[in-house]
Amino acid sequence: MIYCRNNNTLLKALALIAVLIIGGYEVAFCAGKNNAKKDANNIETPKAVDIYELSLEDNLYTPEIERNGDIISTFQLNQARELKKKGYNVELMRNGEVIVISILSGQLFAPNDTVLNDLGRLTLKPLLKFLSKADMYKMILVMHTDNTGSESYTKNLSQSRVDAVFSWIESCSMADYVVPYALGAEEPLFPNNSIENRKMNRRLEIYLVPGILMIKQAQNGKIDFK
Repeated sequence: MIYCRNNNTLLKALALIAVLIIGGYEVAFCAGKNNAKKDANNIETPKAVDIYELSLEDNLYTPEIERNGDIISTFQLNQARELKKKGYNVELMRNGEVIVISILSGQLFAPNDTVLNDLGRLTLKPLLKFLSKADMYKMILVMHTDNTGSESYTKNLSQSRVDAVFSWIESCSMADYVVPYALGAEEPLFPNNSIENRKMNRRLEIYLVPGILMIKQAQNGKIDFK
């Protein structure tokens, strides 16, 4: 299944607005914000911003999309389905415009370690394709831990781990559109009251946000990502 992400801390989306059954997968889309400005050719173009100066929530909602969001949502749905077939845990958010991939930290790092392991590199490598065209996507990395240890320990652990992922991406791909965040134990998916729950809370979330190139292509009626 591909679910809709609805995190009250990160997102201002109020409710689930649609559920589609496509290709055997249950897909739910959440409400989001849509605003843009027009250029001289009367085509809406997102305003350029410094993505490294934005909060996580603001980065999740920019660039904003005014027209042809359905083209982007359909394209993103197809990408999400392909990722699902490859075994990734995938959700959609922001009217289906943003793909969310969740990877357990145990697939990326040894316990309490901050060195990206071989399995981690193998797991992340197929995702580099989303950075193959400049500004087709903005990739947001959000690292989480469980609550084992002090607040400073968990925050530093998540920071070191997300830096390790970012550094690896930078070493083998274009990282100009990759933004890392470290949240420590701030946003658990489950109560940290069991081994299994703590395992699920230790995770890397990767958000694939449409970039300006994708938005411009959608305004011209077709997204070309080959």
